[in-house]
Amino acid sequence: MTNYFDSAATTTVDPRVLDEYIRATEAYQANASSVHKLGLEARKAFEDARRRFALALKAKEESIVFTSGATESINIVFSSLLRNPSPGKAIISSAEHDAVSSFIPVLKEKGWEIDIIHPKKGKISAEDLYARLDRNTKIVAIMAVNNILGTVFDIKGLVSAVRKFEKENGKKIFFFSDMVQALGKIDFSLEDMDVDAASFSSHKIHGVKGCGALYLKNSATFTAISRGGGQERGLRGGTENIAGVLAFVKAAEIYLKEKKERDERVKKINSIIRNGLEKEGFKILSPEDSSAYIISYVSTWPSEVTIRMLSDKGFYVSGGSACSNNSKASGKKILTEMGIEGRDAEKSVRISLSKDNTEEEAYNLINAIKEIRNV
Repeated sequence: MTNYFDSAATTTVDPRVLDEYIRATEAYQANASSVHKLGLEARKAFEDARRRFALALKAKEESIVFTSGATESINIVFSSLLRNPSPGKAIISSAEHDAVSSFIPVLKEKGWEIDIIHPKKGKISAEDLYARLDRNTKIVAIMAVNNILGTVFDIKGLVSAVRKFEKENGKKIFFFSDMVQALGKIDFSLEDMDVDAASFSSHKIHGVKGCGALYLKNSATFTAISRGGGQERGLRGGTENIAGVLAFVKAAEIYLKEKKERDERVKKINSIIRNGLEKEGFKILSPEDSSAYIISYVSTWPSEVTIRMLSDKGFYVSGGSACSNNSKASGKKILTEMGIEGRDAEKSVRISLSKDNTEEEAYNLINAIKEIRNV
């Protein structure tokens, strides 16, 4: 798609991934739970995909659960918490996606103590997190890369602070990280990072929609949110989406393999846009050290107006999370809680990049933004 700058919402499907999806759809039409030859062949392909995905993420094969997307992955984690007969304290960052933050009122209703940790100057320090931990703390939820500003959080350092507290106090604290905007954009090893759970999405890395994954270091304490045939170690009932999973894994392998070359290209385009906006006097909200794939700035007009005006010119941007656009106040609330002034939050526009964007598109976008400024 030409002039598409909304890849943090969803990416275009890589032609190679689409080819794999079609191939897998044709090759594996049997149910992977069937015990006949065709079913066993489908099962073998599905489990091989799990092995390959775990290898790509530097994780153990048995820790990967395939889902319909990151939202379902998050729901498995937090719905299991709600079934805990002994509520505790949950530390959740104010930067979280709606899929996480929407559980806050539900947790409160079930007797959980909620401690919202706000980034200071765009960051959450290990020291600040450690100071909030107590013997009642049962879960910490902090995303790896914010989907609106592109802020990168030091998950490894934050997990280390939690593990230090655990050793000193002889108790276990569960650490969950939404890594949807991190996969293929920042370097990490799940085992080295030492998180207990993480969520991933296919359509954010040029895969097909309707497929995702949940990393669980230990799935023993988790319960299913959908009942059925006991698939995915009983955590997700329902016939496996073999073609979607194989396409997702193919997308992950391609995305990680081509990361270095893609990063260089995206960083150059990011620099063109950032410098162009600053030259025209626009305020950049995304930190200098944020993900190169996301640039948020303060537009002349309210977000929705700018988005529509640019759309009329054939340029496609966003006001923040596509999910949050269904609830306009949500994205602005996240920004204000991350330290952005209310007026700036009202006019914030997110430009998000992918391998498909070109330097010419970047220059054309800046010109379009200049043109609508004085309309």
